[in-house]
Amino acid sequence: MIETGGIYHISQNELPTGHEIWSNRPGIVISSNESLQTEGTVKIVYVSSKDRNRPNSVRISDKSFFHKNRGKKYREHIALCSQIHTVDKCRLESFYGKVSGKELKEIESAVKQTLF
Repeated sequence: MIETGGIYHISQNELPTGHEIWSNRPGIVISSNESLQTEGTVKIVYVSSKDRNRPNSVRISDKSFFHKNRGKKYREHIALCSQIHTVDKCRLESFYGKVSGKELKEIESAVKQTLF
């Protein structure tokens, strides 16, 4: 079941244009749990491992979700909250885990700053 704060691999859709982010990478679901039950799409923010001092980005601990890296040094990833995407649920592939409650609140705040 898909839920808010879940981190999934988002399959590639089409080539990005201009400043769009390339899909085929992890994304964090930011849709409300209520809308996830009624809609066929989800709102996501992509995750990057490169910090380019982007506005409205949130550091996410690798420890909380990339279980495939067990045994390797943990690193932080960046939730790119200034680029909100809507994708079909069928594009959500591998489930990596879920952000912490604290991280989710920071993401919500950054998304609000992006929109208002």
